[in-house]
Amino acid sequence: MNPEAAYAPVLIGDDPAFVVLARSPDPQAVEAFGWMIGADSDGVPFGAGPVLLPASAVAGGAEGIAGELLRHVTPEHRENANLVPLLAGFGLVPGRDVPADGALAALIGLDAARADPVAAGHMLDAAGFEGVRERIDARALHALRAAERIDVSSYLFFSGDGPKADHRRQAADTYPLLAGAMARLPTVKMRIDAGSSLADAFEMAMGRREDGRPTLPKAALKRLQGVDWPADDMAPEHLAEALGTISPQNVPRSKADFEAFAAVASTVGRMLPSVGLTFDVLAADSQGKWAEFRKRTAKAAMDRRPPQGLEGEDLVRWHKNPPPPDESADALRAACIDLEDMVDTMARTLVLPAAATISDQMPIVGEIQRRQAREVAAQILIGTKTAPGAFLATRAWHGRAMEMLAEIRGGDPKLIEEISRKVADDGWAPIANGMVAPNGLHIVPLTDPRALADEGRGWGNDRGDTLNPDGSHGLDHCVATKEASCRQGKMHVLSIRRVHPDGTFQRISTPSILGVPQGTTEIRDNEHRGFGNSNPSKEADEAWKWYRNGLRTGAIPINHEMIREVTVRERKRWSDDVARGALYDWRKEELLERAFAAWKPFLVKSMQQMPLADFLARADIQDLSASLTGRRLAALHAAR
Repeated sequence: MNPEAAYAPVLIGDDPAFVVLARSPDPQAVEAFGWMIGADSDGVPFGAGPVLLPASAVAGGAEGIAGELLRHVTPEHRENANLVPLLAGFGLVPGRDVPADGALAALIGLDAARADPVAAGHMLDAAGFEGVRERIDARALHALRAAERIDVSSYLFFSGDGPKADHRRQAADTYPLLAGAMARLPTVKMRIDAGSSLADAFEMAMGRREDGRPTLPKAALKRLQGVDWPADDMAPEHLAEALGTISPQNVPRSKADFEAFAAVASTVGRMLPSVGLTFDVLAADSQGKWAEFRKRTAKAAMDRRPPQGLEGEDLVRWHKNPPPPDESADALRAACIDLEDMVDTMARTLVLPAAATISDQMPIVGEIQRRQAREVAAQILIGTKTAPGAFLATRAWHGRAMEMLAEIRGGDPKLIEEISRKVADDGWAPIANGMVAPNGLHIVPLTDPRALADEGRGWGNDRGDTLNPDGSHGLDHCVATKEASCRQGKMHVLSIRRVHPDGTFQRISTPSILGVPQGTTEIRDNEHRGFGNSNPSKEADEAWKWYRNGLRTGAIPINHEMIREVTVRERKRWSDDVARGALYDWRKEELLERAFAAWKPFLVKSMQQMPLADFLARADIQDLSASLTGRRLAALHAAR
């Protein structure tokens, strides 16, 4: 038992609840985290955690901790929250691993909690946890044991007594992975209660593809019958759809392979089909050995540079025994985003300018042309590579990307650092004012290319040196490539920092949102990254959620007028959409030549010796040129 932990029962009105407090065993740590779980009169679970607790809440004992945690359990939270992490954290979901940040892990350690989560949870019964456990319908949690989420509506669908509830739970036992979808899809719910065929119900609910085939064929459903291995990384109906597209010999046969398949399918399979990495391509490369394939893919994506500061024997030891690759879905998702970033950057800085230069007409760039340019860039960069090869290519590009982009802009790799520090013509408007979150972290909008470069320092240089000229350290990620989107008001990037009393600061994470439509508070997340593209810390995530909620509610006013003025100024700076994305005048042949030369080392081998004239003569570049100038549309009309 963690000696720095405590737990106790409390009452929330008439509802039983249970709180847990845990501090880090590190004597230097002062943070305390809390968890709470309770059940209302209908047996519906509610709660929150882990939540960083203020000292005043800790001083108030169990009641003070419960009061602080209740601030996070709003009516909207109760209705919509995914309760899987909270319930599994207390050992209440059979077959589910206790999460690393769950209450039981904090109390007795992760290994002990995962060895027997149910027994670990019962350990708390003598302290009053039994009052909460007895209210929660264990049959509903068993039905939802493999569901990707458990919320109020899905819990109530499977809870209760009587023939209807029994029939629903029997349906969940037939397809445990699809239990959440059964509670979510109205037509499936109705057909289950009517006693209709489950296979027919799902086939009707999921509809058909453009070619007329069922989105979720019965053959795919059959492969999920009785499977209760959780697939947290992907909606089960999408997982079933993915299984239906691969050949029988490549279907995962073990829990380890199934979990690996879910992680790969939810990331590479759903994010990168536009670059040729479709389910069937991934399956062919895996040969059904999905756990081994995920390891190969994660290893190709990982950063192989040693940590900064390692020298001498420590550095030798690191090279002899480097850390294993991060095989999580989050790490694979970050690798996919990096690959998309590489493809998008080439589309903007080379493919679209090359296509535009072929014609003397003004290019018009819409989403169709951008998508077409990305497809061309993917073919040029990746060719026939599958996921591991594609991620290796991405890592190679990221190793020199900052230098390469500076060469395209002006030929000097240090150009970005030498530009004046003031936010002037090359800057853009902040989404809103910087603020200090309730947990003390500062949220600072980034408004020029130097700020982006400093924020991501370390990424794009082979040494991984994160030190900035002002003495601060960057976060070793690719935020500097977002400049064109920021200039056009399509994205806003912010920095979350811990500011010290002497004025120095430590960067914690980098959140970003998509452009906000004028006059609205419609906030759409783009991404939120910590050091080296890792997931942000809980305190950073907490600060960002507070700031983002302030933007949505209007408590933090959005700078609509300034954003509009700067966006108009930016549009006037460049003659057309192609130049606006490339950030150079593509009409000047020497600038296009410079961009082509900068990209050459990253092209597929067959193209690395190709002259620019041959590149411009490619059929896909010619076709894109016709699309940019409307010639292809005119040809189609003429053909009719």
